[in-house]
Amino acid sequence: MTIMTFNGQPCEGQGFWISPDGCAFPVDRNHITTVCLHPALFGCTEGELRAVFAARGEVWCREGKAREEIIVRLVEEGWIRLRHYRRGPRRWSANAFDVSPRTVARLWAFFQLVNGPGAEFEDVVLDLPAGRTKTTVHKIRDGSAFGLPAGTDKSETALRALASPDECL
Repeated sequence: MTIMTFNGQPCEGQGFWISPDGCAFPVDRNHITTVCLHPALFGCTEGELRAVFAARGEVWCREGKAREEIIVRLVEEGWIRLRHYRRGPRRWSANAFDVSPRTVARLWAFFQLVNGPGAEFEDVVLDLPAGRTKTTVHKIRDGSAFGLPAGTDKSETALRALASPDECL
């Protein structure tokens, strides 16, 4: 059986971060664990993160309200959170701050590296502060997603596809 890959590595059910400067890497277990294990990469300190968890009365690095608060802040700072879901309808979920040409270019570059059976037909659900929008990998790849003018230049997008967050430091 052929599986879906990102930059040649299996990515089914995998989560990813794309940094504001175009560094894409898989997460450790889940997105918040990756942030907690590599706070400097995300522009914060362990102490700042622990304070958010403490203020919410939550266990360190667990998914809950603190996680939501931290991820919202990172998305506001230009990070893109992605997750592939293989249970139920196969799809991608992404969180981004906007659909600016810069954001769309990073998504375009990311999905150029996703390959496998049926990959281009999978849905991409993009959650934004302004609401949720749905497209497909194919529409992101061909540039027709998100209503950007045809021919929007994405050639300047240099996405660094990395095997781990450590390579981004």
